[in-house]
Amino acid sequence: MNILLLGMPMSGKTTIGKIIAEKMNYNFYDTDFLVSKNHNHSIKDIISKYGEDFFRKEESKVINDFASKKD
Repeated sequence: MNILLLGMPMSGKTTIGKIIAEKMNYNFYDTDFLVSKNHNHSIKDIISKYGEDFFRKEESKVINDFASKKD
């Protein structure tokens, strides 16, 4: 079983996600970090340059990449 946390920016997803991952002995992945890393730009810069729709598509790709992984 994998766990995906969804919510508004700054709602505590990363903080809670890290706690859950530690308690369940799961790996933790932050989609914003991974999208940013994949494009060598901050999320703010990606959205400014390409738009929010582009960012959401990239975010979905990252989520789909992890959907089949365990823990």
